[in-house]
Amino acid sequence: MSVVRYVEILRRIGESTRAREVLRSLLPESWDEPLAALAVGNTYWTQGYTSEADDHYENAERGYAVADDRDGVFAARIGLARSARIAYTAGKQAVLEAAIAAGADSTDTHLHADLDRERSGWCLLVGDHETAAALASRAADVHRDAGDRYLLSLADVLRARALNAAGDRTAAVDLVQAQVAIATEIGSNELKMVAVVFLAQFLQRGVAVGGPEWEAAKGTIADALEVADDPFTVAELSLPLAHLHTTAGEFAEAERYLESYSRYYESVGGNAVGEANLLKARARVELARNGGRSVRGFLRLPRSASTLWRARKAFLDSARIYEEAGLTAGAEGIHRHLELVDILGSGHSRGARKLPGAARNALDRAREHLFFAEQQNIVGDPASARESYRLAETEAVESGATMFAIAAATGSAMMAHALGDRTGTAMHIRSAIRYSETIRGAVASGSARRYIADTVRSQYEHAMLLAVVIGDGPLVMELAERLRTDRLAGLLRRSAADLPVQLAGLLAEIARVGAAVAERDPSRRGVRAAAAIDDLGDLDDQSPAELRRRLDGLYTRLSEQTSDLFADVYGAEPLRMDRLADVRVDVLIAIPVQSVEGDQHIVSVWRSPDGTCVAKDVPVTGEITRLRESLTGDRHEDRLRLRAGDLTTLSAILPDPFERRLRAAAGPVPVVVIPTGWLWAVPFAALPLSPTDGGLLVDHADVVLTPSLRFLTALQDRPPSEAPPPAAVSWHDPHSGIAAAELDGLAAHPAGHDRITEPAHVTSAFVRGGDRWRTAVLAAHGNREPGLAHAVLAGPAVVLSAADFLDGTTTPPPYLSFASCHSGFPSGDDQYEPLGLALAALAAGATHVVSTHFEIGSQDRIVSSCLAQLYQALHATRSPAAALATILRAPSLRRLPLYRWAAVTVIGTL
Repeated sequence: MSVVRYVEILRRIGESTRAREVLRSLLPESWDEPLAALAVGNTYWTQGYTSEADDHYENAERGYAVADDRDGVFAARIGLARSARIAYTAGKQAVLEAAIAAGADSTDTHLHADLDRERSGWCLLVGDHETAAALASRAADVHRDAGDRYLLSLADVLRARALNAAGDRTAAVDLVQAQVAIATEIGSNELKMVAVVFLAQFLQRGVAVGGPEWEAAKGTIADALEVADDPFTVAELSLPLAHLHTTAGEFAEAERYLESYSRYYESVGGNAVGEANLLKARARVELARNGGRSVRGFLRLPRSASTLWRARKAFLDSARIYEEAGLTAGAEGIHRHLELVDILGSGHSRGARKLPGAARNALDRAREHLFFAEQQNIVGDPASARESYRLAETEAVESGATMFAIAAATGSAMMAHALGDRTGTAMHIRSAIRYSETIRGAVASGSARRYIADTVRSQYEHAMLLAVVIGDGPLVMELAERLRTDRLAGLLRRSAADLPVQLAGLLAEIARVGAAVAERDPSRRGVRAAAAIDDLGDLDDQSPAELRRRLDGLYTRLSEQTSDLFADVYGAEPLRMDRLADVRVDVLIAIPVQSVEGDQHIVSVWRSPDGTCVAKDVPVTGEITRLRESLTGDRHEDRLRLRAGDLTTLSAILPDPFERRLRAAAGPVPVVVIPTGWLWAVPFAALPLSPTDGGLLVDHADVVLTPSLRFLTALQDRPPSEAPPPAAVSWHDPHSGIAAAELDGLAAHPAGHDRITEPAHVTSAFVRGGDRWRTAVLAAHGNREPGLAHAVLAGPAVVLSAADFLDGTTTPPPYLSFASCHSGFPSGDDQYEPLGLALAALAAGATHVVSTHFEIGSQDRIVSSCLAQLYQALHATRSPAAALATILRAPSLRRLPLYRWAAVTVIGTL
C-alpha cells in the first residue's frame, strides 16, 4: 500500500514514467495486482496513453471482481471512463454508464466525488455546462472536507471550464490562475500542466493581437511547452498557440504548431476530438491566410472561390466528426465558422432559420445583397456594388443584424470612395460608426464587451484611414476621440463615486506580490535599497521568476477589470463634437492605427482655433519602428542616447498647414497634444518641425499633453475653485539615490515649502492637500506599472498609487510633479488607455502634472536645473506648460541628449 501511495505521489508531481519504474522495481511480482494495476493505469492515463491505461484498468477490474471488492470495481470503471473520455466517441457513453452503475451500491464518498468529476468532464464535452458546474462543485466539497488540495484543484479546473463555456471568461481565468498558483505551492507539476492547458485556451480566445492578454497567452503557453514532458500535454498546448499565431497572421508558425498537435496526438493513439479540432483549426488558417479574416470586419472576400470552399469543406468535416461523436458543443461551435463562410459564399445560413419569419426573410435578403455587392466589387462595378450594399444595410437594420449593417455601410463607404463621392463616403462611415456604437452600448458581459470593443476599434481605425484619404478632418478627429475615450471618459464622470470595491483585493495582492518581487530582485523596479519584509506568507518559497509571472498575471487581470468596471460604474462615452466650439486653442492628435491589410500607420489631425481640421496619414517605416523600440523597449540605454535629430522621422506626422501656422506666428503658440499608445513616450518638445531645418516644436509652441478631448473640455469646464495658498510640499525618498537638488526651487513659494519626512503622510498631502498647497512634488522611484497599479515606491513599499486618487474624497493640489518616477508613460502594454498616476490625479481634480516621457537623470545637474527653474515659477504662473517651454528654449540644451531636458513635460490643460 505504501509503495502504491508513493507511485500516486510521483504521478501527481508529474513523474508518471518514474512512478511505473519504481513500482516495477519494488513490487515486480505484484505488477498485475488490482491496486497496482489501478495505479499504473492512472499514470498511463495522465500521459494520454489511453490503450495502455485501458489494459491496466481492465486488469484491475477483473482482479477486484474476483475478490468481490465492489468499491475496487467502481474505482477501475471510473478509470475506464476517464480513458474513454479522452478517446471520446458517442458509443463510449456506455463506459461512463457502467461506472455509474458500479457505484450504485457504494457508500465511498471519495469514489463518488471522483465519479462526479468524471461526469462533469463528460458533460462539458456535450455542452451541458450547468450540470458540469454542479457536479464539479459537489466533488470539490468532498475534496475540501478531506483536505486533498490536488483533487480539489482538479474539480475547480472543471468549474473554470464550465464558467468559460457559459461565457464568464473573466471568472474562469481567475479561477484557473488560482489553480496554477496552488499547483506551484503544493509542488504538483501534473496539476500545473492541466491548469496551464486550460488557462492557455481561455486566454487565447478573443484577445487583441499584440495586447497584454495576447502576450500573456503566448508567454504562458511557451513557458509550459518548455517543461511539458508527455505528448498529450504538448499537443494540448500546441493548439491554442496555433490559434494565437493565426489571429496574428503568422500562418507559417500556426501551421508548425498544428503539425505538432497532429503528430503528438497521433503518438498517443489519436481520437475524434483531436481530428475535429485539427480540421477546424486548419480551415481557419486557410481562410485567414487567403484574406477572409473576419476579425476586422467583413471587408473583403477570400482571394479565390476555391479557398472559400476548401475552408467550408474542412469545417463541415469537422462538424460531422463532432456530431458523430455526440459532441454537440463542438458541433455548435463549428456553425459560427460556417456562418462566416456561408455569408461570404452562398448568402444562406442555417442559423438564420432560428429567427422569426419576417426577420429571417430580411436577414436572408441582407446576406444575398451583401454577397452580390462583394461580387460586383470584385468584377470592378462599384456603382452596382454600392447599390447592393445600400440594400443590404436596409435589410440588416430591419432584421436587427447590426454586424451586417456595419459591413454594408463600410462597403458602401469604400464604393463611394471608388466613385469619387467624398460626401457619400463620409456619410456611410458615420452610419457604420452609429451601428458600431449601438453594439458596444448593448453588450453587458465583460468578455463580450472586450471582443466588441476590439471589433469596434478596428472598424474605427479603417474608417479613420479612409476619412484621411477623402480629406474629412472633422471626421478623423471624431474617430480619434472615440478611440481615446473608452476608459478615460468614465473617470471624469465619476463625481464622488468610490473606487469599485471589486478592485480592492486585487490591488492589495499586487502590492503584496510586488513587494516580494522588489525584495528578491530590486532591479525589477529600479529600487536601490529594498527593505526586508517580515512575513511573505505563501510567497516565501517562490523564486523571483515565479513571483514575476504571478505579478504579470495579476496585472493582466487588473487591465481587464479596469476596463470592465470603469465601463460599468462610470459610463464612459465619447465627447460630442459640438462641445469643441469652446476650445480656442490648437490641438494635435496622433494615434497609431492598423489597416485592413495589417499595415501600421500613424494618423494625425490638427484642429485650429477656428475649428478647421486637417488630417494626415503616415505609414510606419522601419525607421519609425526602430524609434518606437528605443522609446518603449526594456533597454533604457537606447533612450538615453536619443537626441532631437533622432525624432526627425516623426516630423512627417505634423500636417503642413499646422507647420506653416507655427512658423508664421509672432510668438509661441499654445498647443495641446493628445498622443495615443507608444506616442506618449515621444518628447514632443524636441520634435523637429521638418527634416530640413533645426527648428523644434518647442521653439514655436507652448506644448501641453492631455489624454483626450473629453479630458481637455472637462478640465476647462471645471468651476473655478478657491486658489490654495502659494505654498509647496515635497517628499524625497532618502534611500532612492536621487539627489533632488531641484526641490530647493520650491522655496520661491511665498507661503513656504513643507518637506514631508514620513512616507505615511504622502498620500494625505498629495491626494487631499489642495486646501493647503498649490504645488506638490515627489522625488522618488516609480514602479512603471500600468493603470491603477502605477505607484511611487519607498523601497518595496507603495507610498502613493494611482488608485489613491480615485477614492471619492480627493482635493489634490492643482500642480503636481511626479517627474522622477516616470509617470507620463508607465507602460507600453496598454495601447489605447495609458492610465497612471498623472491621469488619475487629473481626474481627481489636479489641473497640471509635471511628468516625463521616459527616465530622466536622477543625478544630472542639467535636468535638475530645468526642474528647479520650473518649480521656482509654479507659484506665480497660470500655465506651467508655458513656463516649462520657456525653460526648454535655451539654446544650450539643443546639443544634449533628450533625457537631460526634453523628457520633462506637462500633462493637463493650457
